[in-house]
Amino acid sequence: MTMASASRRRLAIDLGLSLGLAVVYFLLARISMLFSVHSAHVSYIWLPAGLALAALLAGGPRLIFGVALGAFAAEYSDGSALLPALAIALGNSASAFAGAWALQRLSFSRSLEHPRHLLMLTGVGAFAAPIVSATIGTSVMLWSAQFHWGEWPPMWATWWAADALGVLLLTPLLLAWPVQRAGPPSRPAALALSALQLAVGVCVFMLHTPAGVYIYLTLAVIGAMHIPLTGVMLINLLTFSVAALGVLVGVGPLAGSSLHDSLTILQTYGVVSALAALLVSALTAERAQAEAQRRRSLERFQQLNALSAD
Repeated sequence: MTMASASRRRLAIDLGLSLGLAVVYFLLARISMLFSVHSAHVSYIWLPAGLALAALLAGGPRLIFGVALGAFAAEYSDGSALLPALAIALGNSASAFAGAWALQRLSFSRSLEHPRHLLMLTGVGAFAAPIVSATIGTSVMLWSAQFHWGEWPPMWATWWAADALGVLLLTPLLLAWPVQRAGPPSRPAALALSALQLAVGVCVFMLHTPAGVYIYLTLAVIGAMHIPLTGVMLINLLTFSVAALGVLVGVGPLAGSSLHDSLTILQTYGVVSALAALLVSALTAERAQAEAQRRRSLERFQQLNALSAD
């Protein structure tokens, strides 16, 4: 294979991946747009933010075209004018690129094997990077007179929290899944706890049981101490999806007096629950690693004692 043909093949692969990413981004964006009550169409949940960051971390900056294309298609199909749609797509792409670039400079590992990598992803990817897209997006909408100056702070906060929620829900799952899937199978106790947590979550968020939320959160924290990270994040995503569906149809403990109130509660719950699951999982992993290191040190010490006794 000549260098030219290899280059063309590589370009074709990158283009295919970018187009596939754009399609998935567009579909997730259209789903996320269901959770918007503002005239400016600012969503309370933005799952594409998590997809975009995971894609750039796993595939590199060459996939930025797919993020930009998917973001533009989503905004333009939602009724935005050409220039605002282009500017918002640029902001979403810049946010994902900035997050991936900063994490790579911090020696971030996509396998999320160490607790510090989860903390990096939370601090940089979920909390810092969305500042870019929220600032650009709301500024563009303000410039195009979609809302007034007095509405800018709450619009900015909603946009930022929606992106942060998308990263917390999707990025750890997408990054860790290929690595942990190749590892040893989960223990039966972890599988049983996962099934119990999922069943309780579905019952709690489809019935009007406000106290049940606290029961579920307690069970989720316990689960994060015993279930692998991919299982923790998958269950969290599934139960959050059930809670979001309940909000849309007006049932469950998160349903408020208005859709705006319900979505605010849902967004707050999503950020808090995902963050709690990640932090507990990180602390549990750190404790397990410290215990494993202690056992290895004890074994080496015993071996040295046996050698010196001989």
